[in-house]
Amino acid sequence: MAAFSPGNRAKAISYGTNTKVRLTSKSNGKHVAEYLRVAGGDDVYHLWNASGPGTSKVSDAGSTVVKLRACNWVPDNDDDCGGWSYH
Repeated sequence: MAAFSPGNRAKAISYGTNTKVRLTSKSNGKHVAEYLRVAGGDDVYHLWNASGPGTSKVSDAGSTVVKLRACNWVPDNDDDCGGWSYH
């Protein structure tokens, strides 16, 4: 499963039989992947990347990721998020 932030500034994917999330920044700024897991109910998990273009952050493995989106961080406001991808 893959998701992109607005402007394609970040990409989030689930992999490892959908048990991990990788967030890759394609531009400067902070980005966040938001995702839900089977065992987490309605809890939204967050994976942050503020390390710059071409860098990736990886979540720990857990239960299957069922919903995923990528966002551009906006200071003191709602983040600028792409649409949800579903597994």
